[in-house]
Amino acid sequence: MTSISEDLKGVTLLGKYELERPLGEGGMGTVWLGKHKLMGRQVAIKLLDDALLNHSEVVQRFGREARAASAIQHPGIVEVLDLDQTPEGRPFLVMEFLQGEPLSSRIEKRGRLSPEEAAMFMGQLLEALDAAHAHGVVHRDLKPDNIFLVPRGRGGESVKILDFGISHKSDERVSKLTVQGTVLGTPHYMAPEQARGDAAVDGRTDIYAAGVVFYECVVGTVPFDAPNYNALLHMILTDEPESPSDRGVAILPRLERVIMRAMSKRREDRPQTAGGMLAEIKAAFTPSDDDDDGAAPGPASDTLSDALKPSNPAAVPNLDLDLPTDMPSDLAMDLPSNQAAAAPQAAARSSGEQELTLDPEFGEVGASVDRARPEQLEVPEAPPQGRVIPWQLKAAGIGVVGIATLVMVMLGIKYMLNTTPPPQPDREAEEEVVQEARPAALSTVEVALRGVPDRASVKLDGFPPANLPFRVRAGSHHVVEVDLDGYEPWRIEFDAPTNQERMALDVSLRPVIGGGSAVGVE
Repeated sequence: MTSISEDLKGVTLLGKYELERPLGEGGMGTVWLGKHKLMGRQVAIKLLDDALLNHSEVVQRFGREARAASAIQHPGIVEVLDLDQTPEGRPFLVMEFLQGEPLSSRIEKRGRLSPEEAAMFMGQLLEALDAAHAHGVVHRDLKPDNIFLVPRGRGGESVKILDFGISHKSDERVSKLTVQGTVLGTPHYMAPEQARGDAAVDGRTDIYAAGVVFYECVVGTVPFDAPNYNALLHMILTDEPESPSDRGVAILPRLERVIMRAMSKRREDRPQTAGGMLAEIKAAFTPSDDDDDGAAPGPASDTLSDALKPSNPAAVPNLDLDLPTDMPSDLAMDLPSNQAAAAPQAAARSSGEQELTLDPEFGEVGASVDRARPEQLEVPEAPPQGRVIPWQLKAAGIGVVGIATLVMVMLGIKYMLNTTPPPQPDREAEEEVVQEARPAALSTVEVALRGVPDRASVKLDGFPPANLPFRVRAGSHHVVEVDLDGYEPWRIEFDAPTNQERMALDVSLRPVIGGGSAVGVE
């Protein structure tokens, strides 16, 4: 095969497709970046290699399979826009130009993909294969180099199959192997029937290759590798691949079984259609009552349930310390020093204690009456049952006549001193007592979201939060939504706790497998 030639740069094909620069070499020719001169649209142009022009079967297949791929008209298959040949008789294909990267580059950069991400890509791949097989077209050369990842809105990616139906000649595959036996390219994805040289291949050959691609995505390497071509073919025909879990991959057992079944030696043991394999992948992510594997991991539900559990904080005493503003100095002197004004409130809070209620009128005396300041008060211990308190004895000794006389005297004093405004109580001191006695309530709670992909869209009550983690009012109700293209929208309602400063929500996004509903393990 000839190497990429710069001699064609700037050449215009049929007066409308200008070749701008080579993009790379494929199995049957060179791919160029071109431009439609009238429309200005960028396109990819594949020119059949000179060395294959004398192979009539290859030339016919080039046109036949290109027309078949164009007839499928599936969004997961690269669109063929034109098929023609140069005046010299050199066939070329005009295809849509794709921005993105091949799956092989993604695996090379990452090492391996998560089973969930790989399943999302495989779902789109199998949908495209199913459509192609329905039209009688078999790819025959499915591999990560021919699977293109195209960015789309909101951080998602679409899968496009390249070189669809353009099979390689067997001698071309062999030519990719050095004499020393370094294996490159296509043979790693060959189904056993291809390795045997069977003439009849069908869609199940593509199913095998899809299984190898899926395996490589989650493991990071192909299932079979060998120092030379013949040894590799022998492994494909006789050896059983190690399972992904045996190679250290954390994967759902049922999903692993789908991958291993797709790589079965016998075509009859594989999923019989691409749609059937897609259904098995979806089922692998669906919880089953009779699934005894016990290895289908779910989100960290304990942490989440604890965070969302309704809080029952201990009752906070309502220490209402609005004390009587004043009392007569002689009565205050008769009370024990540590009970002068706190006794009524303390008695009202303790069962079995008696309450002393002072007439509010006693609090409105002149300036000459001493005051009991809140900052001087202490809450007394509850007196033992049966104990006689001195001020109670003194109060009991005051006769009805004495009380009446005292009331009249106090009213008279109030009347005479009416023009003198009574001193106001020290409310600031009272508030300090209240604040010291009452535990401080939480005002806001910090909420962290765990497991959110970088490109995901997060909304709090319908709007993007200013920061992550975000803060909400304690005890308030909220809705969090996380959206990422290619995954099912995630939504949760929660009540911010009143007894903790921080909480965390575990976000578990479920990939959309194919065009159906998203699947995953709750």
